[in-house]
Amino acid sequence: MNSGSFLKSLSPLLFRDRSVLIVLILSVFTVATYNQGQARLFTQISMVLYISLLSLTILLENDSKMGVWGRQSFIFLILFILIYIYSTVITQSLVEVGMAVTLSSILIMLLYLVPKAVSLNVFLHYIALLSALLGSLGLLPLLVGEFKIVVLPVELHTGHNIRILGTNVEVLRIQSVFGNPNGLARLVGPGSLVSAYLLLKTRKWRYLLFFSLSAICLYLTGSRSGSLIFFSGVLIYASLFIMNKLNIGSLSRVIVDCVFTTISLVIAIALLGRIELLYLLPVDFTNRLLLWEATANLIRDNTIAGMGYNLGYDFMSPLLPERFEGYSPHNSYLRMFLHTGIVGGISYILFHYIILSRFSRTNMSNEDQFLLSLTITMIIIQLFETFSTIGLTHGSVISSICLGYCLYRTAN
Repeated sequence: MNSGSFLKSLSPLLFRDRSVLIVLILSVFTVATYNQGQARLFTQISMVLYISLLSLTILLENDSKMGVWGRQSFIFLILFILIYIYSTVITQSLVEVGMAVTLSSILIMLLYLVPKAVSLNVFLHYIALLSALLGSLGLLPLLVGEFKIVVLPVELHTGHNIRILGTNVEVLRIQSVFGNPNGLARLVGPGSLVSAYLLLKTRKWRYLLFFSLSAICLYLTGSRSGSLIFFSGVLIYASLFIMNKLNIGSLSRVIVDCVFTTISLVIAIALLGRIELLYLLPVDFTNRLLLWEATANLIRDNTIAGMGYNLGYDFMSPLLPERFEGYSPHNSYLRMFLHTGIVGGISYILFHYIILSRFSRTNMSNEDQFLLSLTITMIIIQLFETFSTIGLTHGSVISSICLGYCLYRTAN
């Protein structure tokens, strides 16, 4: 057999049997990242993790229900997870390795298991309920003063005041059980959006109560990121709803493509060292561009492998004014490039894009349109926030479960 016929016979195996393709990708990555100079224990840990995740990949890939994932998105998910875990291995900290494995396992569970076990309506109901409850806790200090729930302080934020509806009445910003108003806003932002949708859908008074509480709390946090989640979600959902009534079904695909084109352009501009172009936008980024520029400078110096899980923050500090010491990039996409390098960062973006692109091309119901709107808003806000799809914060959990529902409903 000559070389041409050999390659011809091999190509279907490589590109039709995706299990073989995944094995090749992960094997190449494993060999490429093996480091003789590391402590032997951590090298062994990384190898065990690779073998375990490789086994999981093959099992799920060959599962007849694997269509829930989408083959391409699953490849990028596993590739990202491997690099994410490896970025903790190189820091030689068992705590960080354990946390990375835990977060990766939780991400897989939220993406794959929760949507199969819990209906979308139940998930949305509990977002609305939790938003109203924790938001109400944030309102109480305005009425009765600050207090504690066991070890959780419920305090007001002393940084900036909120002027009520343009009057001379000012109050301190609320933050409920979270460390700052933005933490609460990441819950009551999507909570207000979900409550409004459920109110329109069910006409039940309890959702009017949930919406009122969440919306008031969102206003009193003074958070622009929370407001962005709510108003962008309303705009996207209203656009999809109207276009569906007019039998124009391609808008969902256009929105997804535009969102990820914008994300890619912002990341490209930052990584190419042209951050000054973003200053031309009529948007006040509140010093975020300083953080983005410092992050991009570090990424350019460590493009392939990244800086590891925590080392990036240590190297950022000298590049920033003293008041920003210890700050994260406040851009989850740049943060993934900082931690995991160009392969991990691109895998992270492609994983999200493929899921939403496939979902936007399905025959969408009204419920699907809202799910897409909510998911897109949680993807957009990652450009300006500290949370990512992988994590334990409420923003991370909402993002990952929403993506899981998109995967599940695409296949069903």
